[in-house]
Amino acid sequence: MFDQSHKKLSKWALLFFLTLSSINSHGQEPVDEILPIAFEKPKDQLELPLFELGVVTVSAWAPDYPGASEGRLVVIPAPAFLYRGDFFKADDRGGIRGSFFDNEDMEISVSFGGNLPSSSGENKAREGMSSLGLILQIGPRFRYYLLQDKKRELYFDLPLRPGVAIGSSWRAWRGTGFMTSPEVGYEHRWSRYRGFVSVSVNIASYELHKYFYNVNSSEATPERSEFHPRSGYFSTSLFTGLSIDWTPKLRTFLGGQIMSFSGNVNKKSPLLKEQTNFTAAFGLVYMMYESKRKVMVNKRRY
Repeated sequence: MFDQSHKKLSKWALLFFLTLSSINSHGQEPVDEILPIAFEKPKDQLELPLFELGVVTVSAWAPDYPGASEGRLVVIPAPAFLYRGDFFKADDRGGIRGSFFDNEDMEISVSFGGNLPSSSGENKAREGMSSLGLILQIGPRFRYYLLQDKKRELYFDLPLRPGVAIGSSWRAWRGTGFMTSPEVGYEHRWSRYRGFVSVSVNIASYELHKYFYNVNSSEATPERSEFHPRSGYFSTSLFTGLSIDWTPKLRTFLGGQIMSFSGNVNKKSPLLKEQTNFTAAFGLVYMMYESKRKVMVNKRRY
């Protein structure tokens, strides 16, 4: 659907877009009518549409792959959706996920992630090597809320996502192992603004390290020595962002991430060119349709 220049987007950017590609009706809480107490809505509940549909346009600069010395500026339009079902959810609390267990303090869910393709023909370090395919990841995530009220949210996340790289044919598909990223995040909401910051430590299996940093003997050159990676510490990430609700249907967001590879177990790989990567993104989301059906959600989380 997109040309090669539109395929240069990091895993962080993909997760960021999925996480922010939705609009909530912040500040649009229904006015409670004076009703008999038996028919009153719970004070900690908020009535919102079951789903909303719209569009999102994102401009982003991201490295070609983790640790790359080259990157690309891309502009990508895409559909945006929000769904608040009992099990399946797609919202700005945690992107696309399925929830097995959810109470006031903790949540066990299925979460998704991924990494868009990157053409090795446009990256000097990987010239002559196979291009990196689309990576899709799905796995369980445990979240514990250390602090939670109408304005603040402090949480600890522990996801574990196996992945698969999708090639141009079924034979080109391959497993990419898994990554786990223990994370501490904080979100603050005030008026129509929402600010957030998080720090995560990323640990990856042998297969994922191999996918990015392996160099076979047939791929070795005078500038690119043969290298075989191992599993272990991958990186540490610092992410921060701000979103603004201009209207109940229109939101803009700005975010950035610094990823440090200092201490990466495969720091001697000739493909790990930079000790630090930076990713930045700006986006606009416009929701055009919402369902007539409403659902009750926890007001403290919206």
